[in-house]
Amino acid sequence: MRYFLIGSKELSCLILDRLLEAGEEVLGVFTRDHEPGMKVWHELGHRSLASYARKHNIPVYENINVNSNEARKILTEANLDIILSCFWSQMFREPTLNIPKLGIYNFHTAYLPKNRGSRPIPWALIKGESQTGITVHRMMTGVDNGPVLAQKKVAITAEDTGKTLYEKVTQAGGELAKQVIAELASNAFKLTLQDEDQATYQPRGEPYGRQINPYWSDDEKDRFRRAFDFPPFSSALDAPNPALNGKKPRLYVLLGFDCDRPRGIYAFSEEGQKVARRKFNSLNAVKEDLDQLGIDRSYFISGQFLESMTTLFGREEMISVFISAKCNVELGDHTYHHDILKPLPTRPDKIALTAQQLKKEIRLNTQTFEKILGDGIKSRGLRSPLGYFEGMKGQYKSIDVMKREGMRYISTDLRDENHSLHPKLFDNSGKPRQPYRYENGLLEIPAIGWQDTVFSGLSTTPLFEEHPKSFEEIIVYFEQLFNDAQKIVQSNKRDFFLGLTLHPLDNSYYNENRQFFPAIKNLLQKLEGDFLTYGEVCDHYNSTYD
Repeated sequence: MRYFLIGSKELSCLILDRLLEAGEEVLGVFTRDHEPGMKVWHELGHRSLASYARKHNIPVYENINVNSNEARKILTEANLDIILSCFWSQMFREPTLNIPKLGIYNFHTAYLPKNRGSRPIPWALIKGESQTGITVHRMMTGVDNGPVLAQKKVAITAEDTGKTLYEKVTQAGGELAKQVIAELASNAFKLTLQDEDQATYQPRGEPYGRQINPYWSDDEKDRFRRAFDFPPFSSALDAPNPALNGKKPRLYVLLGFDCDRPRGIYAFSEEGQKVARRKFNSLNAVKEDLDQLGIDRSYFISGQFLESMTTLFGREEMISVFISAKCNVELGDHTYHHDILKPLPTRPDKIALTAQQLKKEIRLNTQTFEKILGDGIKSRGLRSPLGYFEGMKGQYKSIDVMKREGMRYISTDLRDENHSLHPKLFDNSGKPRQPYRYENGLLEIPAIGWQDTVFSGLSTTPLFEEHPKSFEEIIVYFEQLFNDAQKIVQSNKRDFFLGLTLHPLDNSYYNENRQFFPAIKNLLQKLEGDFLTYGEVCDHYNSTYD
């Protein structure tokens, strides 16, 4: 057999050991030993694949992109039967996958189809699984989804840490390599398709940003700490302090104003210009009222809306309605065209953005903000249009895009499973709906979604429940909401961050006498609560990274 080896760390050297012991012909290796991040592994005793290969006069190639023309030329000219891979940092794509006669086989450190994707060893610990393993599978265009050639189970004990489990899996990988190479040599192998119904996946990034969730059980916290027990790598981070700035736990209300209409062609129609004027006046009224009351706030702005309004009213005027010299004002993202990020059962008329489309939306907003509002808000939060049950759960590609595009946090978890007007303050597991991190570490700040579009009478979403119809009933609604949140503060002895999803245009309909914000502040003061921006909550959750 004519082999090529692509990999890193000790497991790659164990595979090379087995190839040499079996007398197989190794035509070359691609290595990552030149990367700065590999130094720590060598200090831990992992052999250098580059150095080991050179000792055996095997050609070594470093700083290679496996999908480049250079790599394809090297691999094609080697006339290969098989490529073996482990711990490589790139996805293999066609036509590289089609170069060797029998395919490319990857050593994935999990018992597939469980724990496809990134960091499978710590994830097995975090999820409380009783076993993990190592799998050799033929690589396809998906993530660790190819048919299985061979695999070996590894038991997980109550004492295992990230380090001990990694060592056990690596040892199992060396044993599996011997078996696989022998089967390939004798043509006594078969490929077994993975059961997609049993597949699980984790995206790139440190699991949950390496931070403990304060509402996890003691057992969950223990597993998480053990998963990150792998010196000299960073250990798990504590949850943020129970009380912001060392004060006693209290209720904090986050006023988040979604600014998305009118926009585009409609904004310049006769009707649209009337809406635009009312929107401009409402933005000014909100600013005046909140400045007078000393209330911080967050705005989530659709770029197309900002462009349309700037054309109608002028750049300086639009800057003026958002910026305040008296209060802390945060400017965030609401996507450029106000397109949704995830399918929404109650709005079948809306088509969700793909991950690539979302990237373009964020970049369009960045360009628009720079052009109209100036620099300084490239790294910002993002509120999704409409909002979703359990936020962006399962939308791995979009979550990855938002993190890579510099979103500090997102606020997308705005509904319950019934998409009701009154989403609960607890999730389906009974935990308070409070900020949490997605698998890749991106912070979600949940909020109570879309009520004031109903209060104004402008909502087009069908309703199946009663809602406040008068100003007095609206205030009673918020009083009950605040009281319920305060009970959670008292029972958990932690701050509770209550995000509100408001709309300046809608506010102008149910707040015609401009008594809404004074009433809201009065309700909160009775509970000894305070106002924060979403960004300040993000800073609080990031404080344990300092």
